[in-house]
Amino acid sequence: MKTAIYYFSGTGNSLALAKELAKELGESEIYQISKIMKMVKGTDKKFSPSAERIVIVTPVYVSGLPNIVADFAGRIRIGEGKKAYAIATYGGMAGKVLLMLDEIMKKEGPGLSAGFLVRMPGNCITLYSASSKSKQDELFRIAKLKIKDIAKQIAEGVD
Repeated sequence: MKTAIYYFSGTGNSLALAKELAKELGESEIYQISKIMKMVKGTDKKFSPSAERIVIVTPVYVSGLPNIVADFAGRIRIGEGKKAYAIATYGGMAGKVLLMLDEIMKKEGPGLSAGFLVRMPGNCITLYSASSKSKQDELFRIAKLKIKDIAKQIAEGVD
């Protein structure tokens, strides 16, 4: 089953997870949300991916969605018989990011079938210092295991 994975990543955490998810699921294409949004800037263009499964991978910004991801979510249309999932990477608190994303998508169609949270090293070093290398390595190790589990759930069509 084909999967379209759309990601936004400032530091690389969400991109790394998108790549790992694609590897685990197979038959996946990865798309950069910022490139898509650059193409539709200044329009109200909506789009419907042809893949049977859609996954949005996003970081959490101050317990919420980055504006670019919120705009993207308002433009995507999930067709009949397709499923949409989201994975949010966070360092401190995830807030209600998955609920926010689901509510945006439900304005004009189905929302998320399921959402997942993956803790990664924090990246807002203006508010706090970076974690130690060993702490970061441990978070990456756990995230890789979690992505394996998430991929399995997505492949099984979890709701």
